[in-house]
Amino acid sequence: MDENFSVVIKNSIYGKFEVLQRINETTFLIKIAERELFVDSEGNFR
Repeated sequence: MDENFSVVIKNSIYGKFEVLQRINETTFLIKIAERELFVDSEGNFR
């Protein structure tokens, strides 16, 4: 659990989601509501 990851969790207003893959320092691939989405460490969709 690093700082960026914590920010994603903290800013999450998407309810429960699963992190599938960390793309780089600031981008994560998450799965939510049966869809795969990219989010950055601010919790914004890419």
